[in-house]
Amino acid sequence: ATIAGIVAVCFSLGCMAGGMAYPTLYKKLGRFCFTCFLIIAAIGLFGSAKAGNIPLLCVMTFLGGAGFSTTQAGAMMVTGMSVDHTSVAFFSAIIMACFNLGMFLCSPFQAMIGKMTGDALYVPLYIGAVVYIVCALFFVFYNPLRGEKAAKA
Repeated sequence: ATIAGIVAVCFSLGCMAGGMAYPTLYKKLGRFCFTCFLIIAAIGLFGSAKAGNIPLLCVMTFLGGAGFSTTQAGAMMVTGMSVDHTSVAFFSAIIMACFNLGMFLCSPFQAMIGKMTGDALYVPLYIGAVVYIVCALFFVFYNPLRGEKAAKA
């Protein structure tokens, strides 16, 4: 129980550090900031599945937390940059509904993966890492900025 608590604290600290680093990295990386944090989240998930010891698991969980928390904020940022300013509130609500639906479906999805593969712990982490990488590749090519900002990016 103590080790699980320490790992959970590392995730929370990663969330906090990612939130603090987001504005600085956005200034430096621009539209690629979201892609960067998607890759960090993928590394965290994959590394958590492969970690062979507790200190490495803590580091990977920290990275996963940093990536996870900032991709949620980044999704809202990309929404704000992608749609007309009059539609931001509507599409932000849609994204929040999708986040909540995802949280609701997470346990049944993990159970289904466990029944299909016989592994409900590591396979969902690998699947999550692949999803993050696919999303990162999408945002390498998709520029959410509009107008003059898009021309400069």
